[in-house]
Amino acid sequence: MSSRRTVRWARAGYWLTPVIGLTLVAGCGSPAQQPPPAPPAAPISVVPTSPVAPAAAPAQLQEFGPLVISDSELPGYTRGAPLVAPDGKPGITVPFKGRDSTIDVVIIPLPAATAQAVYEQDVDKFVASTPDEFDSPLDVGDQGKRIDVAGTPDRPNTTTVMFRVRTYYGIIRFQSPFGVSIRDDLVHAVSQKQADKIDAAG
Repeated sequence: MSSRRTVRWARAGYWLTPVIGLTLVAGCGSPAQQPPPAPPAAPISVVPTSPVAPAAAPAQLQEFGPLVISDSELPGYTRGAPLVAPDGKPGITVPFKGRDSTIDVVIIPLPAATAQAVYEQDVDKFVASTPDEFDSPLDVGDQGKRIDVAGTPDRPNTTTVMFRVRTYYGIIRFQSPFGVSIRDDLVHAVSQKQADKIDAAG
């Protein structure tokens, strides 16, 4: 009886010394003591954490930083430190964090001669490699595309917008916890502001 209790407490994370003491006392006929209550679990943030990536180099900040929307253009969100673009591509990623959601803006330069072909190939690859996705056209930039993945208790809601403006490829990822919807008006407004920002830069 006491050995089973010892194993159970040890697995629950209690210190070994009190367990041994209780075993000896129980062997002498004394009543077993109740284990101390477990400490409460640390609160879990409802905001998804963006993937960790290296900081953007000064040259990347100078070239691509002005193309990304600012805090003032995205009320309710705080702009984070710029990071490198995903998958080793040239460009920049700028994370924004809101109360219950995150937005990551990625700007990637495209080769002038094959900008449309490279963009289409990358979008097709992303859609094909994204499980449980629902994609639809979005009237933003050139051939804008929206890819939605519904959240579950194990993953956040995710909406990814992809578009091209001349020789720049924009990717915007919206994420919110399961049970917190991503508003359509937010997706379209942010995506349009970002496309306009790139277009205004010439």
